[in-house]
Amino acid sequence: MAIVRKANELPDIEWTKFNTIAIGPGFGKDSASIDLFSKVLENYDRPMVIDADALNMLAAKPALWKHVPSGSIVTPHMKEFDRLFGDHDNWWQRLQTGRKKAKEHQIYIVLKNDYTITITPDDKLYFNSTSNAAMASGGMGDVLTGIIGALLAQKYSSEDACIIGNYIHGKAGDELAVPNRMYVVLPSRLITQLPVTMAKLLA
Repeated sequence: MAIVRKANELPDIEWTKFNTIAIGPGFGKDSASIDLFSKVLENYDRPMVIDADALNMLAAKPALWKHVPSGSIVTPHMKEFDRLFGDHDNWWQRLQTGRKKAKEHQIYIVLKNDYTITITPDDKLYFNSTSNAAMASGGMGDVLTGIIGALLAQKYSSEDACIIGNYIHGKAGDELAVPNRMYVVLPSRLITQLPVTMAKLLA
């Protein structure tokens, strides 16, 4: 599909042909972007991955929540989480809010942290055991969005896509940072490592 920036530029789309949509990274937050995001939400009814600018739009326009498809995955870091759901004093409070909001909206919340936490709509919490501080670089969350989106596109369930995606993302970062004593792992380097890591896991 051609890249468009305004809702009125969207061609006639057969929305059902897409297994999923990942939206938000590099999307922008101006009025045209909000209109385009709204148009996607109004027309697409399968689980999607929502990140970055799209999360900020949900925070700014809470009415959009009613159009978010059941089973969708939102992937906020701490500040994005607080913009979405209000300020919190600690991680325990965020977990309690996350459990409530996941159930309310029937979504999966991937709360990114040292130990990324997946919160499910049926009140389960999964703590990811991979990743490291060297991965705290700009754009790393965009890579995670792509991985989770790719798993959804291959018809993994939303829950499995979150768990597997978080693990693979962190494992690739660990295989770069730990043996090489890297203080910073760039997203571009992680992307090239992903097929290597996945091949090892499938061996």
